[in-house]
This record gives sequence, C-alpha cells and structure tokens, in this order.
Amino acid sequence: MQITKLTDSGNAAHVAISPDGREVVYVLVDGEKQSLWVRNVPTKSDVQVLPPAAVVFNGVNFSPDGNYIYFDRARNSAETGDLYVMPVLGGTPRLVLHDVYRPISFSPDGKQFALI
Repeated sequence: MQITKLTDSGNAAHVAISPDGREVVYVLVDGEKQSLWVRNVPTKSDVQVLPPAAVVFNGVNFSPDGNYIYFDRARNSAETGDLYVMPVLGGTPRLVLHDVYRPISFSPDGKQFALI
C-alpha cells in the first residue's frame, strides 16, 4: 500500500475513489460556493465537472463500473438533498431521487444501492 497526498488546497471535502483507483472525485469548498472535481491520480491532473454554485454537497461516490459519479446536493446544510448521477468527465447531471441524506453505497454486484 502506498499513501499519497492528493491536494494541498485545504478546501477539499467529500472524497471518493474510483473502483480502479485511478480517479478521485471531491468537492472543492470556496466560501459559500462548492464545485465538483475529478482528479486523475497517475497524472495528478484535475478537471472541474460542476462549476461553483451556492449549494452543499452531502456526499459523492463512483458507480461500480467507475463510469459515473453519484452525488447528493442540497441548497443548504440544514435540508436533505437530491441524488444525481453524471458521467465522470462531466455532462448534464440527471436527477435520480429527491430527499436523500448523505452518499449512497452500492451492493457488491453493483445492481442495488442503499441510502438514507
């Protein structure tokens, strides 16, 4: 096992590692705004997949095949959010469910997920 520091910003939150370990998705907090980023670990390059907005991300996760990002986003920290899915390298987020609290977790075979 090798431990590698992935960011020096001090503003990263809610991180998830892709199933193959090559990408990391994280939330970047900048004052009242938050954005969603994907880092390619081997090349240490970052791509912003969702621009800064006045929202609160409550969790992020990769799909079992590593092709999609699931995230829970709310208008503020006092409310439940909505679960969205989008391609790893960006695109239009698609609403999956309303009133979700925290990130989802997938079953080992990837056919089901659990949520609060």
